[in-house]
Amino acid sequence: MPVKETNFIEFGFHIAENLAYKKRTWQSSTRSHYSSDKAVDGKMTIRMGSGSQCAISGGNVSEAMWMVDLGDVYAIRAIFIYFRIEESKIENHEVASRILGFSVYASNTSRIVDGKLCYHENNNTIESMPSQTIVNCIVQARYIIYYNSRLSPPLRSADYSKFAYIDLCEVEVYGFYGEFCEKPCPRNCKHCHPSTGECLGGCSTGYYGHHCLLYNRENLALFRLTDSKYPFNGYTGSEKAVDGKRKSLSYTGGECFISANSRTYAIWNVDLSYPRGIERIVFYYRTDNFMWDKNNQYTSRFLGFSIVVSNATNPRDGVVCFRDTKLNRSIPAVFDIDCHVTGRYVIYYNERNPELGYPKDYSQFAYAELCEVEVYGIYCFFFDKNKQKQRNNLPISCSTIL
Repeated sequence: MPVKETNFIEFGFHIAENLAYKKRTWQSSTRSHYSSDKAVDGKMTIRMGSGSQCAISGGNVSEAMWMVDLGDVYAIRAIFIYFRIEESKIENHEVASRILGFSVYASNTSRIVDGKLCYHENNNTIESMPSQTIVNCIVQARYIIYYNSRLSPPLRSADYSKFAYIDLCEVEVYGFYGEFCEKPCPRNCKHCHPSTGECLGGCSTGYYGHHCLLYNRENLALFRLTDSKYPFNGYTGSEKAVDGKRKSLSYTGGECFISANSRTYAIWNVDLSYPRGIERIVFYYRTDNFMWDKNNQYTSRFLGFSIVVSNATNPRDGVVCFRDTKLNRSIPAVFDIDCHVTGRYVIYYNERNPELGYPKDYSQFAYAELCEVEVYGIYCFFFDKNKQKQRNNLPISCSTIL
């Protein structure tokens, strides 16, 4: 089953909210520990059965169903489905035979008979069945349902498996608004009016206004202590990324931190002094003030990066706010990430392990080239006159203590 790459940037989905992420799920049967929630946990680095990141059903049944409850009715635009992948061609043909003939429904109840058929697969073989697919479905719905059947009739080709299965490693659901549902809901809005885009479901923490475009949080990283491994030189030190300057996104402008050449990994961090209630992190990457497109050499250096929040400087000890596994050279130069967690250090990390293979768009070596890093949120603690740490009435962004 060939892996077919999809372009998420084309639709801007890399910055849109995945409505299915960690929502309630159900499936008709479960094989071992491959539960239904595995398909909405955001993990798909290992899409094999042995990776424990996929929802897989039990065998010997004629019907198989999986669903996610979005928790509310949303204006839906597209559904991304990532199927299970195995190592050998024979194993992948077996998985493909189990996927053939699947259907996707959108409904306001948990019954497919009440919903709209968004897609029915009926024209692939075990050779052509893609390992991931985009289902475009303009509809207002609460439940997304994946269904497959081996009931008879209809007559099917010999490629079809004898029984029906679930082999879902991730399902992502994205919502849009507008006359033709061509516009994304405001990034920081859970649910918007299908005609005007005005936010109806409440804004993300720290945002306000009809379209959740206004923001009232402090940049916690400004002028804080920073550190890095392998800086390029003293002219481009780690502190440049928190000096409040981003007029020039180039080496010659002297406003960017730039790491050394020819390294297998690059790391940078900012120390917020104490655990802070982080809500949002914004990165301005080096462009050298040239047009930011696939011809800009620095796009390849940005790809594959991770953002970690921790109470220590080791990225392995923290919470991963974002890890790039699917972007290409259309990656934005200004990367805006929502991350509601409490921690002291914000860490940027990238690597190019010579023992691993990377997509063709990736640079040969690892770089950290950060012209500005802004960390927005609130102070989770205050200190009394005896320097004793106490808690305020904490908002939700302080509820996840590392």
